[in-house]
Amino acid sequence: MRLVAIFFSFSIIFFGCSSNKFTRDVDYEAEYEKGKLALSNKKYVRAQDHFNTVVIGASHTELGDDALFYLGETYFYMGDKLLAISEYDKLIRRMSFSPYVERARYRICESYVTLSPKYFRDQTYSEKAIEKLQEFIDDYPNSDNREEAQKNIEILKYLIARMIYTDGLNTLFAFGGIYAAGSFGFSLSEIILFGIAINLTAGLGAALFASVDDVIGPKKTILTSLLALSILGICLVIVDSKTLFWAFGLALGIFVGPAQSASRSLMARLAPKESRAEMFGLYAFSGKATAFLGPAILGVVTDTLESQRAGVATIIIFFVVGGIALYFIKEPVRSR
Repeated sequence: MRLVAIFFSFSIIFFGCSSNKFTRDVDYEAEYEKGKLALSNKKYVRAQDHFNTVVIGASHTELGDDALFYLGETYFYMGDKLLAISEYDKLIRRMSFSPYVERARYRICESYVTLSPKYFRDQTYSEKAIEKLQEFIDDYPNSDNREEAQKNIEILKYLIARMIYTDGLNTLFAFGGIYAAGSFGFSLSEIILFGIAINLTAGLGAALFASVDDVIGPKKTILTSLLALSILGICLVIVDSKTLFWAFGLALGIFVGPAQSASRSLMARLAPKESRAEMFGLYAFSGKATAFLGPAILGVVTDTLESQRAGVATIIIFFVVGGIALYFIKEPVRSR
């Protein structure tokens, strides 16, 4: 029995030493280079294996920290932004003086910008993206990425502003006919006729304001439209006459078109040329981000106060809040 115990103990010591010897014999430089080669060839899973070997085996060394950055890169290019953020954050906390820290921090910014529209019922990632971008600008004022970071901040702010006032427009389109029927006694044929008429005035307004957009810029065009929509919206809530409803309703349609067309124009100015297609994808998504919110608030207020007028008045709040948010966005100078 004693011989068995001695043999067992010897085996543990022998194989333990062999295992340590094997670990020490790993060429981490070679693994690191293999990882970079796999990354450049877009073999992301294979690159992760190589970089993980270095990160674990050469932890808290310069090589290990460099591998940690590139491990984050593999997740970034695979589209796993949250995992990428986690790896970049580890590098920043472990090795604050690494030459890759600036790049890691900007990658975190880019990741949050990409994540912001996906979680459309929760704007935490949009807010986080703005926060991280501003921190990056403050800490690296001379960075090559500073200008792009500032542009991304303005784009995110604009998308949030547009999301708010577009929700007001969508709610107006969805419940305008119901309001006309319930508060002014419109028949079905009158609602259809009013819908056609307001679409015509919206198209006319977009055409007329096209030249105005060129002169004063899309931001001022949107602000002017939102101001007019708010004033005319108040008139529509106050009036009792069907004739006045027609008059103010058609006048309101004139400013719906410019608000929409100028929004696209402003996005084109804000978006960098190299990522314009991607940014317009975010733009399209932001218009649907809180589509549930306007109708929900209108429904709750209407039901609580038992008044369609009070419910429709909530739409004006979206125009006002969206306009205020838009006011603080820096509009880039138009390139000629």
